[in-house]
Amino acid sequence: MPPVSKKVRLPNGEEVEVFYIAHLASALGRTSGTIRKWEISGVIPDSCFKDSLGRRMYTQEQIDAIVRCAEKAKISQGLSIANTSFSNWVHKELDELRKKYLGKE
Repeated sequence: MPPVSKKVRLPNGEEVEVFYIAHLASALGRTSGTIRKWEISGVIPDSCFKDSLGRRMYTQEQIDAIVRCAEKAKISQGLSIANTSFSNWVHKELDELRKKYLGKE
C-alpha cells in the first residue's frame, strides 16, 4: 500500500503535501473506484498530481473543495450527481486551483 501522502514541488518552488485517492474517497464517503470513474467520465477534472506510477493525488485544498461541492450538491444525502451541478462546481474550483498550483490557464 502506498504511503498516505507525499510532498511535491510546484513550478514556483513551493512544496505542497498531496494525498492518494483513498484520502479523497474517504472524505467523500465513496470508494476510490468511484472517484476514478468520476474522473474518467469527466464528472471531476483529471488530477493534476500523480506519483511516479501514475496514481492520482490531491492536495488537501483540492479535497476540501470537492467535499464542499458535494455538500452543496447534497450528494452525501443520496442525490445522484446527475441531478445536481456538482460537476460544474468541482470543475470551476479545481480549475482555479490548477492555475494556482501549476501556473497554467
